[in-house]
Amino acid sequence: MRRTLEHLARLVACDTRNPPRNPDGVGALYDYARGALGDCSYAVVEDRDLGEGCRWLLLERGAAHGHPLVNVHVDTVPIDAGWQSNPFALTIVDAEAPHHGRPFRPDDLTEPRSDARAVGLGACDIKGALACYLRAAEATSGPGALLLTSDEEAGQSACVCTFAAEHPTASLDVMVAEPTGGRAVCVHRGVGTCSGSFSGSGGHASSPHALADSANHQAVRWAQRALDLAASRPELRFNLGLIEGGVKANMIAAGCQVRFGVRPPFGVDPGAAVAEICALAPDRERVAWVAGFVGPPLPAPGRRSDDAERLVASLGLELGDPVDFFTEAALFSAAGARAFIYGPGDIAQAHAAGEWVALAQLERATRTYARLLSPQEPGGPP
Repeated sequence: MRRTLEHLARLVACDTRNPPRNPDGVGALYDYARGALGDCSYAVVEDRDLGEGCRWLLLERGAAHGHPLVNVHVDTVPIDAGWQSNPFALTIVDAEAPHHGRPFRPDDLTEPRSDARAVGLGACDIKGALACYLRAAEATSGPGALLLTSDEEAGQSACVCTFAAEHPTASLDVMVAEPTGGRAVCVHRGVGTCSGSFSGSGGHASSPHALADSANHQAVRWAQRALDLAASRPELRFNLGLIEGGVKANMIAAGCQVRFGVRPPFGVDPGAAVAEICALAPDRERVAWVAGFVGPPLPAPGRRSDDAERLVASLGLELGDPVDFFTEAALFSAAGARAFIYGPGDIAQAHAAGEWVALAQLERATRTYARLLSPQEPGGPP
């Protein structure tokens, strides 16, 4: 476990927030992974920079064909204002005293408690999985393939989309690292995002026309309709992520920006759900919508979860329930791969201040990756 934590501390120390994109942070992390895996007989197959912070690194050991490709995104969300410790310094805390952690130091030989947690930006989502993979690679000698990407968190996914388009993805089995509590998940929701610009007619707020002319009022009326729809159909998982407009109380707002997302259930087109919500604007002439990221569910339309479930069974992994969040496994599935998600951690801790992953989860994931990377067949009991 100590070696896994050493890896995780080095990974967390790399600033890979997205946004803002920091090519130097991604480069430092890739250099570390390249060095750690190079010592384990991995070779760099591809190091592709698409620009704008989108870069992937593909490494392989041995005859990796026929073995699952493990994909880990290395970018994290921005720092939440509620952090009480340095997000880039790994901290170990006991479950009974979560507010009294101690910085992890490689030279501290004190063995952490079995119920301890590792706290750091990206520790749960999903640098913990990469740390486990690096440790597993050190302890094994079998074939393996690892794809690192840097642009998952900002809803662009240029790395995975381009990689899938340029490789024979339909022949691949892909294990995408996401916090699933150490279970393999083959089904999740799709996602759709959209931005809108409401326009008003600026002027003095004393005007009787302020009620109708304010862009803020237009946006609020739309938002109320959207919330009413979401309340009647909670399966859409609507979220109004941003609403921002106007200058001050005595000025009619000339403009208001909104940004929202939906995560509809399997079988509902995310793009159609976005369009339905956009159509709720009371005056369609006063709003301009710009579609954002739209991701399919897992499995992608036209694919069956049975295929991935058979793969999971052959690998000896425990099958988990469907999850509500979107992952890039759906993009691999849309390109024809058998894809599922697996990793240590709980999504409840992701994207939050004080993000953490349980050490027991890291230990379990390390054992799983080590079994998959062992020279014998990757199946068998977990």
